[in-house]
Amino acid sequence: MKRRAILLALLTAAALCTGCGKRISKPSGDGDDSGSQAEGSSGDSSSYFDSYDDDSYRNPYPQVQNGDGEDARVVLDDGKVVVVTDDGSMIEQTDLGLEWNYLGGTVRMYFPLDWDDRFVIRGTSVYCKKCFAQQEFSGELFSIDFIRDTDMNSDPGFSALLGGAQSFYTVAIVPQQVTYDAGDADQAAEYQDMAEDLSGIFRSTSCLFTPGFTPIDLSVYTPAGESSSSKLFGSWAEDAQTAAGYTPKAIFRSRDSAFAYRTSDTEMIYGTFRINRNAAGYVWNTENWGDAGLVFAGGQVYRVTYYESEPMKLEFEPLFQFDQESPIGKNKFTYSSDQQEIYSTDEPDSTTSDSEN
Repeated sequence: MKRRAILLALLTAAALCTGCGKRISKPSGDGDDSGSQAEGSSGDSSSYFDSYDDDSYRNPYPQVQNGDGEDARVVLDDGKVVVVTDDGSMIEQTDLGLEWNYLGGTVRMYFPLDWDDRFVIRGTSVYCKKCFAQQEFSGELFSIDFIRDTDMNSDPGFSALLGGAQSFYTVAIVPQQVTYDAGDADQAAEYQDMAEDLSGIFRSTSCLFTPGFTPIDLSVYTPAGESSSSKLFGSWAEDAQTAAGYTPKAIFRSRDSAFAYRTSDTEMIYGTFRINRNAAGYVWNTENWGDAGLVFAGGQVYRVTYYESEPMKLEFEPLFQFDQESPIGKNKFTYSSDQQEIYSTDEPDSTTSDSEN
């Protein structure tokens, strides 16, 4: 057990001493998000993301770089084998499976026991070992990335929301194209067999900063631009006023999945949203209420529930269990208009018209 304690101490110390790792890419241009706008955007997004401190782009998850290209296998006193990967992750056999402990528990997930000696981890990517052995970095099964709330509308490859920290979301990404020699029957069979286990692996994941959070399958949630219709598009007024007498508003913009929660004439919380692709088949009423989508804003994730017969009401349910109070009100919201302006005031920019879808 002494060797195990030493391993954990070394990994934790390395994680804390290295500081933050890779930097999240900034939007292109002078502070706008033009790099992630949907095609056909009118280019007004500088009012949407008008200022960020450089530090806000820094990945909150520390990283360790050993860089020797080799994994170390250590036999503990109880006979269990612990694998320390090239980048400092630790994999240990447990009753729940092979536990991948990414940097002292920042991210933990469990691989099936029959995955032993069948996978390779480099950085935050997991590879099929049989494919990787034929060509380095081929056979990627999935990777973990850390995404800002304002970028959660950008990647169709997002497969699962695993957790979050600060204004970042921990996301599992499955490649959209074949990453191995599809003509090799052995590689293809091994890869497909392991890929069938991914949904269970994602459900097993826990993150240090969001304890108790149940991972969400993002494959059923699509950016608004890929959805032909939704109950969410437009402006919604909260069924309560602030102490100053202002009625907060929630705004869903269909063009680019932009979201804003306006708490006063000048204060707004920005984010993005994704539509539940199954919602089109719902019968919207109080007996059969619907999960209309997810909102990512202010470092939180919300499930949006829609009630048509109350009439046209929705509410936000915070899913992350952070210590701070949810910034979006707990009251229901009532549909107010089809306007989709996202500005610091109610007046559109002089050069654009955000009311267009």
